[in-house]
Amino acid sequence: MADHNRSDSNMQDTQATSSPVTDKPLALPGHDASPPTTTPEPWFVDIDEEGYLFAEDWDGGDWATHREYREYDWMSTDEKVQHLLELNWLDEESLLERHQIRKPQGGWGAEVLARLEPLLGSFLDEPVSRGDMSPDDQFRHSRYGAGGQVLDQFSLDEQDKLGLWLVEGDRPGSDFTGVRFDGDIDELNLALARCGANFVVRDPND
Repeated sequence: MADHNRSDSNMQDTQATSSPVTDKPLALPGHDASPPTTTPEPWFVDIDEEGYLFAEDWDGGDWATHREYREYDWMSTDEKVQHLLELNWLDEESLLERHQIRKPQGGWGAEVLARLEPLLGSFLDEPVSRGDMSPDDQFRHSRYGAGGQVLDQFSLDEQDKLGLWLVEGDRPGSDFTGVRFDGDIDELNLALARCGANFVVRDPND
C-alpha cells in the first residue's frame, strides 16, 4: 500500500515539473526546428568565347581594407612601424627629417607608434587597390573570379572529371588568371547543386 502511494506521488511530481505543451515544433538534438528560409536566387555564371567562366557583375565581395589585408592588427609594434614607413616611402632618416621623430635607443615603442599612426596611417581603413593585391586576389575580384568560386566547390579529381581547369597566364607574358571549362554543362550544374553551391552555369548557345 505504501509503495502504491509513493508511485502516485512520483506521478504527480512528474506532471508538475514537465514542460507545458506549446504550439512550437519540437527539435531533435542537432536539428533546427525553425521554418525553412527562402532560397536565394542563384548566381548565374557564363562562359566567354574562349571557354572561361565569368560573371559580368561579379565583384568578389567587399574589398578588404589595408588593415585587414595586411593583418596589421596582428603585427608587433616594430612590424607596424616598419609597415607604415615602407608604405609611405620613408626610412628612419627621412622620418626624422620630415616629422622630427627619432627611433628611441630601446627600439620603436607604443608611444612612437601612437604618434606615427595619425601621421602615416590614414590609409589603413581604406579599401586596398587592385595593384596592392596578390595575383590570386586580383583574379578573385575580377569578373572571372566567379570561376574561382565554382572551382573551389570541388576536389582536384572532381575538377578533372568535370572539365574545370585553372589557367594562370594563358599566353607568354600574360598575368591573366581564369577557370576554363570544357565539360558537360548539365553535369557541372548537377554537381554544383549536389554540393549546395548557389551557382548556375549558363550554356552560351541557349
